[in-house]
Amino acid sequence: MSEQQQNQKLVGTVKFWAHPKPDRNGFGFIVMADGVEVYCHQSRLTRAKIDRLRTGNVVRFTTRINPNTGKIEVDQLIEIVEPTASAAPETKPALQPAAPKLPPTPVQFGD
Repeated sequence: MSEQQQNQKLVGTVKFWAHPKPDRNGFGFIVMADGVEVYCHQSRLTRAKIDRLRTGNVVRFTTRINPNTGKIEVDQLIEIVEPTASAAPETKPALQPAAPKLPPTPVQFGD
């Protein structure tokens, strides 16, 4: 990736996002049109004043090469271009009642 490519504003789709938990930060991966996956850390959302990302969000961002790993990562998250259709607050599916347990059917052997 050249210096010029690193400063370009790119568009990609959030492939996966792990929301932050008390014992770890959030992170995820954004896939660009050419199929390259780019790592994104929760700090990039915080810096951009974006509350959260969801799988399927289309985002605009810039990239850099991480000097420690040599891999591509999000440098600046600019905006969510297109929220997912399911961008409504996430809800857990309703629990379905368990099927009643039936007693075993007696087995009859031939005479």
